[in-house]
Amino acid sequence: MTNVDTQPNRYTLLIIEDDDIVRDSLSLYFSDCGYNVVEAEDGEIGLARFATHSPDVVISDLKMPYLDGLSVLEAISEQGREVPFIVVSGAGKMHEAVRALRLGAHDYFVKPIADMEILELSIERAIEQRSLKAQNLRYRSELESANEELNRSLTTLRQDHKAALQIQRAMLPEQNLRIGEGSISHFWRPSLFVSGDFLDCFDVENRFTVFYLTDVSGHGAPAAFVTVFLKHLSTTLLKAHRTHKGQRRRFNTPNDILEEINRQLISAKLDRHATMFFGILDRRRSTLHYAVAGHLPLPILCRAGKAVYLQGNGMPLGLLDDNEWRNYSVKLQQGDQIVVCSDGVFELMKNGELVENELQLLKVVEKSQSVDEIVENLGLNETNDVPDDIAILLFQLG
Repeated sequence: MTNVDTQPNRYTLLIIEDDDIVRDSLSLYFSDCGYNVVEAEDGEIGLARFATHSPDVVISDLKMPYLDGLSVLEAISEQGREVPFIVVSGAGKMHEAVRALRLGAHDYFVKPIADMEILELSIERAIEQRSLKAQNLRYRSELESANEELNRSLTTLRQDHKAALQIQRAMLPEQNLRIGEGSISHFWRPSLFVSGDFLDCFDVENRFTVFYLTDVSGHGAPAAFVTVFLKHLSTTLLKAHRTHKGQRRRFNTPNDILEEINRQLISAKLDRHATMFFGILDRRRSTLHYAVAGHLPLPILCRAGKAVYLQGNGMPLGLLDDNEWRNYSVKLQQGDQIVVCSDGVFELMKNGELVENELQLLKVVEKSQSVDEIVENLGLNETNDVPDDIAILLFQLG
């Protein structure tokens, strides 16, 4: 979720008012509130101080000598500066107030102001709206950058499917990768030239082991293109720590990541949805935090030769706006294994019912000690042709 800091001491108010008593009253009140206050006694001085102080909010009278409030508002608008403008003026000037609002003024107050807290609340709302708009512009810029990178990748992939497969293989993590006390191995096979299944793992801050597996709807190049987008987005989001009030933000949780991926996947209009398991292992506490976005089969915990499905629920990514996902946690022990598969493994089984396929997969995992043994027991070594993309990720602690 987006948090906007509206603490007054971060913001500057420009008060343009020719009435000394009113100006002094506003200045004293908002200085006591903690705002940085800049004063101007007429419109011309106000515009000059607007240029030198770059205020976050302008509070202005309408009727003033030399240059009135409407002219100040028009001049600021012509500069392309989207700074909230609040009109404070005498009664009987409603037609001017309406004109000011049409020109883009944020709010209008009639003097004398009986309750300064209402004006203060309007300022806070104006600051919050401006901050949210700036954040949205940054998100749009980030999304455009991601789309540009994706389009460059798409051009390369369309030129040669064989080259596309080599690129996708190159994005996979190192086989039998050790991070801290854990090791990660995987199996990945596309049903066509390239795959809509993808997996990755990496370290963050020498404390967290991140691993995920995603299955994009469809097959071949279109689905594979989205995996490029998701890899870039997942890595960027995990490693881009934000600051809040000068303090470092807490580490992003799996549901944070899924919510932002969902927003950007919908915004990108790629006409694809995806299921995903996303796990973050806190190595100091040996605790796996994870979230599930419509992914089947569910992650499997194998402990002391016994395999069980972990709980997990949530909608796939890219279908609906404003979805939320739940975080789950499980304490791991030395020797524990977490096995995550794409639903392509069910296509290898002769049973038609999901429940029977899930039970068969548990049996396969229970009698397997490694990814290679899982592959062998699923019969994948007997054929190169598979009816669906298949991805298997195995994490072992210790």
